[in-house]
Amino acid sequence: MFFYDAAKYKEAGVEAPKTWDDVLKAATSLSKEGGGRYFGYVFRGGQGNPVVADFMPLFWSYGADMFNADRSKVTIDTPEGAQAMEMFMALRDVSPKGVESYNANEVGQALAAGTAASSINWPNWVATFEDPSQSRMVGKISYSQIPAGTKPGSSEIGHWTMGIMAAAKNKQEAFDFMLWATSPEQIKISAERGNPPVRKSTFTDPDLTSQEKFRHYPVLMQAIEASTPRPRHPKWPEIENTFGIELSKAVAGTITPEEALKNSQREVEQITGIK
Repeated sequence: MFFYDAAKYKEAGVEAPKTWDDVLKAATSLSKEGGGRYFGYVFRGGQGNPVVADFMPLFWSYGADMFNADRSKVTIDTPEGAQAMEMFMALRDVSPKGVESYNANEVGQALAAGTAASSINWPNWVATFEDPSQSRMVGKISYSQIPAGTKPGSSEIGHWTMGIMAAAKNKQEAFDFMLWATSPEQIKISAERGNPPVRKSTFTDPDLTSQEKFRHYPVLMQAIEASTPRPRHPKWPEIENTFGIELSKAVAGTITPEEALKNSQREVEQITGIK
């Protein structure tokens, strides 16, 4: 989801950010006022998964994608990709120094400490933001879907799954456990401990939605429904690592954004064997 300090954004003249231009406007103003102590934006720029997870929602919001519709062509280095990269670099410029090494923990801690006004991050961080023992921002952070670029915003969906090994000796017992662990009763207990739900009925449970700390549930459910999965490719781990190295280099300023896109295009073509 997209997290932001609504009061700070209002001070910067943005009531509720709907687009990345809105985000950049508020973040630029807040970082300027912050004088190096407070920042309008913060993101994960670490090599591999961290920077890719933060970049893909921008990538999609400008109409870009890693492959064309039938996956017969790599489509990273495109005008749409360049638009997304331009916004990403603009957000880097209003983020803390050193974001090229940031992962989710650094981003989450910056928001919880009240030293950054906005970011993309995984929804499990809401539990931290709403915990007074870990956060200075309890009740102050607003939650929204991913902002739009030239297209509607889309979250990157990531998830944990359960399965049963083919060689398992107790398949029925394993299956029974999975049914129990994902039952409405157990998922509600899990949600109360701060884990994002996996059932629509939990998202709409009035026992939870009536509590302030679960006020993000309607937005989270909308974000899931509008989400996009990581590109499904058998070599995705290698693709993500390669793409993430190039993106992180661009964030660090050791190569240009244009070089990052060109290098990524060439290297993903080599990994997949398609152009």
